[in-house]
Amino acid sequence: MPCDYALLADETFNIAEFFASEDKSSSNVTIEWVVKEKNSPDDPNSEVYGCGGEGGFGSVYKGVLPDNTQIAVKKPKESDKIRINQEFQKEMGIVSRINHKNVVKILGLCLQTKVPLLVYEFVSNGTLSHHIHDKSSQVLRTWKMCLRIAAEIASSLDYFHSLASPPIIHGDVKSSNILLDDKYTEKVADFVASVLISPDQAAVAAKIQGTFGVKPGSRMTLASNEKINIVQNIVQYFLSSIENNSLRQIFSFRVADESEMEEVEIVAELASECLRKANNEASF
Repeated sequence: MPCDYALLADETFNIAEFFASEDKSSSNVTIEWVVKEKNSPDDPNSEVYGCGGEGGFGSVYKGVLPDNTQIAVKKPKESDKIRINQEFQKEMGIVSRINHKNVVKILGLCLQTKVPLLVYEFVSNGTLSHHIHDKSSQVLRTWKMCLRIAAEIASSLDYFHSLASPPIIHGDVKSSNILLDDKYTEKVADFVASVLISPDQAAVAAKIQGTFGVKPGSRMTLASNEKINIVQNIVQYFLSSIENNSLRQIFSFRVADESEMEEVEIVAELASECLRKANNEASF
């Protein structure tokens, strides 16, 4: 199974003891592991369901604190400690600035292990990607739910780009980095590719430029060319369905009545305008 961020372990590891001390000048809580259990992040035999230690950045473990609070513990690979420390500081510098209900919340960090660990809130219903591709999932079977999740994602991105100070470019928005909690509320995760934008507008253009369908900063490869072709084909299929009045044929959800169908058409037209604009800008 491919590794999606925060596709968490089926079995938890328990932290026998921990101390949490809150710095009054910061909202971050520092967590120390005092007793390491068999399946703690330092155990080389510990595996994560769906990841098995094979993720690009590392693995994400499900943990349980003594008060039964469930947490997600992000552990990077140990291959390059200098790079790990740089990415750790970068991610901490970004996520510690964020306060939004639709963004996964960081609870603390651990510096007493071989590699630094980030402790996030546990988001129980997996990734949006899982619910898109799992035919048995009923989460995205109604227009109402699809629209709500899409609106929450848009709210997150608006916060990053317009309300955060300085603005944040996530850099890797995709369905496998969108999590759903127990009420199917959307949570944006994984800030490894994210950047903070300086007030210099020239710097903004340099940081966010990229090829349509590929995240900024990615090195072009045969695989990325194939990904571009797939994305462009999907976009063209969607745009054609609007032009040919065949939008209903591509639905994977139920539309309750004509009123909902009108909403679908309005949102589809808005999406088509955004896609055409993005495609035109990427052509220059």
